[in-house]
Amino acid sequence: MSVSVEIDSECCISSGKCVSRAPSGFAFDDEDLAVTTAAVSEIDVATLRRIANDCPGGAITVHLVSGS
Repeated sequence: MSVSVEIDSECCISSGKCVSRAPSGFAFDDEDLAVTTAAVSEIDVATLRRIANDCPGGAITVHLVSGS
C-alpha cells in the first residue's frame, strides 16, 4: 500500500507545522501555502496522520492507496 497526501489550498493557513515537522515532505509554494514534495511518500503513515491531525487549518488529508 502506498500513501496519497492532499493539501486543500483553500484551508491552508500557512502555519508551517507540516513544513517544520517534515521538511522533506512538505514545503511552501510561491504563495506561502503548503504543498507536498515527491519525498512525502517516504514518510511513514503514522507520522503523516499526526501531521494531518495537527494541521490548524485541517488542510491535510492522508489516504492509503492499494497497489495494483
